[in-house]
Amino acid sequence: MKMAEINIESLVGLLRQSIGIEAAEKFINEAIKEVKLPRKGSYTEAEFKKICEALKKKGGYVKIVATVASKSAYRAIYYQEIIAKEKKEKEDLARWSDTLEQKVEERTKQLKLTQAQLIQSAKMSTIGQLGAAVAHELNNPIGGILGYAQFILQKLSKLDVVPKDFKAYKQYIEYIEKEAKRCKSIVESLLSFSRKPTVEPVVLDIKQLIEKTLSIIRHQLELQNIKLTTNYEPGLPSISGNVNQLQQAFTNIIINAQHAMPKGGKLNIRVSTKTEKGKKNLKISFKDTGCGIPKENLEKVFEPFFTTKEDWKSVGIGLSITYQIIKEHKGAITAESKVAKGTTFTITLPVSSS
Repeated sequence: MKMAEINIESLVGLLRQSIGIEAAEKFINEAIKEVKLPRKGSYTEAEFKKICEALKKKGGYVKIVATVASKSAYRAIYYQEIIAKEKKEKEDLARWSDTLEQKVEERTKQLKLTQAQLIQSAKMSTIGQLGAAVAHELNNPIGGILGYAQFILQKLSKLDVVPKDFKAYKQYIEYIEKEAKRCKSIVESLLSFSRKPTVEPVVLDIKQLIEKTLSIIRHQLELQNIKLTTNYEPGLPSISGNVNQLQQAFTNIIINAQHAMPKGGKLNIRVSTKTEKGKKNLKISFKDTGCGIPKENLEKVFEPFFTTKEDWKSVGIGLSITYQIIKEHKGAITAESKVAKGTTFTITLPVSSS
């Protein structure tokens, strides 16, 4: 609205306080019609004066209001009120905007915290599933260590050790060292997996990361008669990401494949490079020969709490969390499946710029 124009609603507001909104609208419309002007929101000072003059003919309170409204002093007050109202509206809008931003920021923090807690909870659940297999895998080298240690102690206690025995003892001790290192590696991998992830991403070697993941689950696959094969394209580039989160994403997919092959089968993990729209990515595929996923369920596998497992080994958050982790790494995950033939999960991750 231009400053040279006056909003007709100011006149309506003055009149309706005494004669009501319907009568005010009626008298003003008649006055506008009388001076042969169109009905609009605002009028020039000259047009407004004509309308007021026509209203004065009504007499009584209408005449008083029209007289006051036509005065320049009233119009100055009116403009001041409009300016003050607009200022207040802007201040209110700015205050509401700040409050909304603060609430959105608080909710975002709460959601991120809840998501982190859910991921950690799912991770601990995964560790529970891996526990028995890890214990079994540790039992073999520990049994060997104990046996050789007892044998050496028994020989040394007889005090009839001859120089040639030391060569055999050295071999036994080397075996003990090798198996102890193997136990240490298994435990370190499990502890690393169970820790809360660090926030800052780091540059990662994808082959090392996958092999580290397999070190705590490979034996479990062997116990279930699942043949595991890996194929790595030579000279794979690095990626940037969170070690623990990506390790959990891969573990979730592998465990899902294991559940799909209760009587054994094959699992192949293949890593290669893929260039799309000028950008280089890593493509990681997990292909199993399990029971497969029906077409009607394929689009739901990444939904929280969706599961097709009748024995409820999982509450259905593993793949949902995997999807979220890959998304946070600016990647993508897809699933292809045929019932009774198997499923392939494919993860695409951007190559590190470092």
